Amino acid sequence: MATAMRIITDSLFRLLLAAPCAPWLQAQALPAWPGPFPAPQPLPTPEELLPLRPFAHGETASTNRPVRWRGDRVSQEGETWIIENGAIQVEEMLLLADRIACNLRTGELRAQGHIRLEGADIRLRCERLEMDWKRRVGEAWALELELPPHWTLRSSHVAFATLKRWEFESVELSPCPQEKPGWSAKLSRMKLELEGFAIFRHAQVKVGGVPVMYLPWAAYPAKSERSSGLLPPQVGYSSNLGASLGLSYYQVLGPTMDLTFAPEYYGKEGMLWGGEFRWNPDAAHQGSFQGQYIHQRSNGAYRYRYHLQELWQREDGWQFTADVNQASDALLESDYGRSVGALGTVNSDSALFLGRNFSFFSLNVSAAEQRTYFLPDDPFYRSDFPASMRRQTLPQVQARLYPIPIGSFYLDGGGNLGSFLYRLDLGSQQGENKYRWHREDWYTRLHGRLGQWGPFRADFQLSARYTRYSATLQSSMFDASGSVNGDPLDPASNPAFDPFRVEGPKAQRILGSGRLQLSGPQLGRTFDAVSLFGYKADLKHVLEPFLAFTKNTKSGIAGKLPRFDEVDSRPGVSSSADGEESVEVGLKQHILGRPDKATGFADLVRWKLSTRFHFQPILLADGRFKSGWASVDNDIDVEPHSRLRLSFRRSSEIGSSNSDNSLSAEYTSRDGDRFSLAAFTTGINRFLVRQQGIQVGGIHRLFQDTWRLEYQANYDLRTKGFVYSQVALARITPCVATRLRFSHVAILVPGALNKEDRLDLTFTLRGLGDLFSLKH
Repeated sequence: MATAMRIITDSLFRLLLAAPCAPWLQAQALPAWPGPFPAPQPLPTPEELLPLRPFAHGETASTNRPVRWRGDRVSQEGETWIIENGAIQVEEMLLLADRIACNLRTGELRAQGHIRLEGADIRLRCERLEMDWKRRVGEAWALELELPPHWTLRSSHVAFATLKRWEFESVELSPCPQEKPGWSAKLSRMKLELEGFAIFRHAQVKVGGVPVMYLPWAAYPAKSERSSGLLPPQVGYSSNLGASLGLSYYQVLGPTMDLTFAPEYYGKEGMLWGGEFRWNPDAAHQGSFQGQYIHQRSNGAYRYRYHLQELWQREDGWQFTADVNQASDALLESDYGRSVGALGTVNSDSALFLGRNFSFFSLNVSAAEQRTYFLPDDPFYRSDFPASMRRQTLPQVQARLYPIPIGSFYLDGGGNLGSFLYRLDLGSQQGENKYRWHREDWYTRLHGRLGQWGPFRADFQLSARYTRYSATLQSSMFDASGSVNGDPLDPASNPAFDPFRVEGPKAQRILGSGRLQLSGPQLGRTFDAVSLFGYKADLKHVLEPFLAFTKNTKSGIAGKLPRFDEVDSRPGVSSSADGEESVEVGLKQHILGRPDKATGFADLVRWKLSTRFHFQPILLADGRFKSGWASVDNDIDVEPHSRLRLSFRRSSEIGSSNSDNSLSAEYTSRDGDRFSLAAFTTGINRFLVRQQGIQVGGIHRLFQDTWRLEYQANYDLRTKGFVYSQVALARITPCVATRLRFSHVAILVPGALNKEDRLDLTFTLRGLGDLFSLKH
């Protein structure tokens, strides 16, 4: 008898662990069998248990459902089986309870105490359960029901049909995993249809036990997949905008597309229309379109913003990308946005690209636009420059030949044909000026090592370039002939937009360029077991001096050519200027390190120190004419590991205290904290828009990531004030996020609201989004 009981026990144990819907049982130790089986009827034989059918009374072989069971104590009273501290499984349904009474013929089931019912689409806990196991109809008391993706419903009593339709008289729901949820909603009545909708009445939303919102009626999708319907409303208040109410609608457009319509009404400014359309037809093709539009009541301004993204990578190698950003001004997101993560100005650059890489060359077609709202980022800026400028490439076809080996040299080349446009917004009095021209550019380059003589090395570059312009500048703005060394370009006698008035005659440029660089010998020294600021490693310091000669032909028309990109302003090898004749002297330094002798050296510090002597006057990128010795340039990059990077650049005049300096630092911790710092001062370049300033930004996670501090600030040392700054403090819990953000904008544009400082307070509930936003 004992042997038969062990066989039965082992068989049931294996069958239960093999059940597909009971994975949690596999992680628990099953209690030992209590002793002899107290069944009033003869026990089934082990052979009857092995085909996964311990008992299945009252059903035919073609329609019956195998039943698996186990328990500390099992007995039978008539047609009812009593299982204590056990489990019973029928197909995909698994039930565990302190006591289970099941009539296998009628399907009637009663369970009490610590009940847990799990299936493919359901997971619940309760204290009392009465149901028809066959029809899946019944009632439950002290219920806790889990719904995808993360909702939990609690009710004292509920009736259900087929485990798909539930009717609650009183229920509390929350997405929070805590025993005391951060927020919850109490409903007087609720009808729930799984894979359908939840319709409820008299919903009272509580945050931390405090009522904050009431909804008399609402419907919400109760599906794990995407479902069309209304999204939770957004309520807010702003001292500039007044009270606000947003109600969004989400529409599924098949398995690969969806649409969100998100209007938001502001009491003082009117309706802000917004929406988003997304598509993802396959793994290699996806995109989205977002837009906002408002006609403001206070000043009558029309403001808008839209963003299009598209990525399509075909199997034959062609790739298409689009990133289009257009806006009426740069402050729309600052005035109407709520996101803590949207620190900084809105990106207003756009680009389209279609191209493919072939075996020996690449071909692409591109279009681009760079837009400036406040002040143009150009060395020839003047205070009366227009408030808005667009630089457009419409479009440009480019082809590039990959390097072909010719002995110890390589030959490459390429060409581009494009149409370019300046659009200047001169204000409501004068309107908009447009200047369009076409450019055709072809080049070839021969480069490689000329020779190696012991520790000395010679590298050589030789290029030829032909460029044709359909139009040039009206006046010779950038002519270096006859200029005084060191004088800046001064268009004081001309309108501020003369450098962009491309309406002169046609022109063509033929340019030859060459560079010879002598390097070596390399000098180095190794320092073993160096310890510095907690860093311990072997260090190696390597020095490599170099001397370079650059000689470019002079086209004679450089002063009248528009300076759209480097093809116009720096057409020679190594970005040298038209007509440049110079000698560059420099020293390259590397500091390499390794933690132990078993690993290789890594490049930790890169330092380049150089200066040039110009035999002929040229126009530098900073707007100065220069001949003789140029500034001494220092470039230092420090990257001791992947989380820290430092960069420093200094350009100083020989025999003068004037200098341009820039310093940047980026640090990322293991916990995800980030910090960035950039500082720059200008003593040489008199045409930079911001000559002295500090930029700082970062995010810090505090107290086990329950608090987050995010900030970005731009400080102008000339005006001794912050230009654009934001600081956000967020309290993050599993269900409720509270954000307090302060924004300061010192520069305003037409149409933007006239408040420089703003304070935003936003409450976000998990599952509902932004519940309330307060702005001042």
